Amino acid sequence: MKRLLASALLLVSSTCAWARDWYAPIHEGKSYVNPNLTLARAHKHPKPHWDGQLVLWSGRLRQVKHHGQGWVMKLETPQGLIPVRCPRPVLTLKPDPREGCAVAIKGSLRLSRGRLAELEGRSIILLEPDHWAPHRSQEEFLTQWIAFHCPDEKPAYAQGVARSILTQASKQKLDPWLLASLLQVESAYRKDVVSPSGAIGLGQLMPFTAEGLGVNAWDPEENVAGCAKMLSGLLQGWNSQLDPRALALASYNAGPSLVRQIQTVPDIPETNNYVYFIGMLQAHLSRLGNTAL
Repeated sequence: MKRLLASALLLVSSTCAWARDWYAPIHEGKSYVNPNLTLARAHKHPKPHWDGQLVLWSGRLRQVKHHGQGWVMKLETPQGLIPVRCPRPVLTLKPDPREGCAVAIKGSLRLSRGRLAELEGRSIILLEPDHWAPHRSQEEFLTQWIAFHCPDEKPAYAQGVARSILTQASKQKLDPWLLASLLQVESAYRKDVVSPSGAIGLGQLMPFTAEGLGVNAWDPEENVAGCAKMLSGLLQGWNSQLDPRALALASYNAGPSLVRQIQTVPDIPETNNYVYFIGMLQAHLSRLGNTAL
């Protein structure tokens, strides 16, 4: 079990291996994640124009401490340690600092005197707890995974969300790991996360969207059902060389009208990064959920 998880983490850490995958960013720039810029490369050959470049680097959290309204920590990777400073609160570090957990940190490189100084963290994606209990099925794995993200909820909550994900994925003919990954990136599986625009809970459904889908967004089971129904619809009817998953996720983030019109992922950093984060996570969860039993 531990060997399988270690192998999965190494695969997540090797972002170069993803460069041609379906979720790789199709646009470039400092605001777009650069999957080919590894920590080893940034340390060995730092370039001035990399200052401010967005990356997604994986490893284990070390020396996690509160700092003002945010956090400071170190990210331990196979390629070395990197200091990380998160100037704002981070949802996934609550209610504890997650010391020792495997994560992927989205952040901007900061150079000083021609050398890589730190990673300015924007968000943290949880990849692996520091301890796994034995599990014998996808539902048990997902239950433990969701409890890892929502430790302040009762055990029945994680089990209910896990069961809803698998049930709705089967009903809508979806990859359950894609649905689970979307929910994780949207809300870290939390039912009470409300965005500044008013999107609610798990799949961050807007009230008018939930109404159109015929679900109550405040009910976790119905929220997952609405999200699955919407994602299933967005996967259909594309006339593009791009993978339908990339286009569906871009539509979920940027709106279907724009993506249907241009038949590609729009040149919007948030949308390209959104597709990348969910695709990375789907690959990771698929490896863990299907092989680590």
